[in-house]
Parts: sequence; structure tokens; C-alpha cells
Amino acid sequence: MYDPVANSWTNLPSVPTPTPMGECPSAVLPDGRVLVSDKRGDTTYLYTPATNSWSSAPDKLRGDWTDEETWVKLPDNSILSYDIFASQASGRLPAA
Repeated sequence: MYDPVANSWTNLPSVPTPTPMGECPSAVLPDGRVLVSDKRGDTTYLYTPATNSWSSAPDKLRGDWTDEETWVKLPDNSILSYDIFASQASGRLPAA
């Protein structure tokens, strides 16, 4: 984590998943915690800056991948997600 006041970096604990976290959606919640998704399943995690720790969060609605998706925090603080893989009948994106 970068601290712009001290101009320094601090290592954070690793996300408790064996799956790489690149390309995974994340959102900062109103209380400052960070919600992140596992790329290859329905698992989500919460990072709590105050305790510098990760915990399990509620599962996503479907057990599909979250590759190339994003989350948007709405005015009521809920999180909107577009389910890329579930939106395709084949489970795959069309060829470019």
C-alpha cells in the first residue's frame, strides 16, 4: 500500500486464494474495506485496512469466472456487476 504523505510502500498480506488476482473486480466499500473477487469461482474477500487483514465475504451469485468484469458502487452503496460469462449461452465471449 502506498502512503503519499510518507512517500513509502508497505507490504500487505496476500489474498487468501491460490488464484491470481489480476483481472478481478474490486470495490471500496463505504466503511473503507475493499471487496475483491476470486477470478475462477464464486468466492469474494474483504480487505480491512484498520487490521491489515483479509476475511471471507459472501459468495457471488454464480460460480463462473470474473475475468474482465468490473464492479460499480451505486449511490445506495450497493455493488453492480455485469456477469460476462453467464450472459453468453456458450459461456464464452464471441470471437473478435
